[in-house]
Amino acid sequence: MNQIWLTKNEKRILKLLIENARLSDTDIAKELDITSQAVGRIRKELEEMELIKGYTLELDQKMLGLNILAIIVIDIGSCDNKYAEILENKIKKYPEVFTFLKTISGKREFRYLAGFRNMEELEKFVDREREIKDENNNCLITEAIVLSPKEVLKNSMKDIYNQLIDSCGTRHLDVDIN
Repeated sequence: MNQIWLTKNEKRILKLLIENARLSDTDIAKELDITSQAVGRIRKELEEMELIKGYTLELDQKMLGLNILAIIVIDIGSCDNKYAEILENKIKKYPEVFTFLKTISGKREFRYLAGFRNMEELEKFVDREREIKDENNNCLITEAIVLSPKEVLKNSMKDIYNQLIDSCGTRHLDVDIN
């Protein structure tokens, strides 16, 4: 992949939006000492180049009743490739699943992080999944690691996004219009 080049103000705006996506152009302009029109233009350019893909909302999972997280592992090592692809697409659509990984080193596995209100929901989910097998009874759940959401000590990509923004090449096209 080619390195992306950003202006100093594009980098600064991205970093502010990572911290708070609700910031208005006026608030950003005050913080960076540039005009809100310049911020609007830069934001629009970042959206058009699809570096900014959307603005998200962070909810309190405990208030919504998300009390259990589980890392679920499915061994697909002896699973038919076509069936593994069907299974992958199916798992990605489950509303409980919010992170899906396909490992290729060592064992061939799917690992995914899913959320549940209680142990009963998790057990029903795992039981349902254990019934899903290919014709050769392969692709089995081999592990379900149960966590409390409060055991998740870091659940943010903000730090790596800031590091990646810093590592982008810098274009020297910034014009601060005051």
